[in-house]
Amino acid sequence: MYPDGSGQPPLPTRLMAGLAILKHTFDLSDEKVCDLWVENPYYQYFCEQEFFCHRLPLERSSISRWRQCMGEEKLASLLQESLAVAVKTEALKPSDLSRAVVDTTAQPKNVTFPTDAKLCNKASEKLVKLAKKTGLALRQSYVRLGIALMKYQRYAQPSSSTAPIAACASSKPTWAASFATSAAVPPTIPAQSDVR
Repeated sequence: MYPDGSGQPPLPTRLMAGLAILKHTFDLSDEKVCDLWVENPYYQYFCEQEFFCHRLPLERSSISRWRQCMGEEKLASLLQESLAVAVKTEALKPSDLSRAVVDTTAQPKNVTFPTDAKLCNKASEKLVKLAKKTGLALRQSYVRLGIALMKYQRYAQPSSSTAPIAACASSKPTWAASFATSAAVPPTIPAQSDVR
């Protein structure tokens, strides 16, 4: 593979082949496989380094030049041979090499989207149950207002105008605000001066 003659000695074949296998296995770029090789002692051991190295013993561009010298056919046969050795040594099962086609299209589910009206209605139902449980008398149960609000939100169309916002921000208190004020106001206790 390497021509004889003067010049820089060739890089270790095991190092270059190991980097090519790691690059293909984890689908990495040349730069990323070099960065991970410096950080990961397992990558270095895979490339037959006896001791941990804190820097890469080659230039990053050497990987692409080595890949060009090898050619696509030799690289493919190198990967095939490494997989065959893994199967022979039982490090890899043949079933691990089979392809699986996974359909990731969205499946329809019977799940309702939690709108603000549904969440407010659920909260008001729980608050009414809690008020009844503790013996706090309420003026109304707010069941009809919660259902009406959910129906309104179901049929309300999104609009770019500010008219719906202005209608909601009117001076009248909302049903949630009136519920909160009626539930939060404690019964009045007459002052000592009023009692005779």
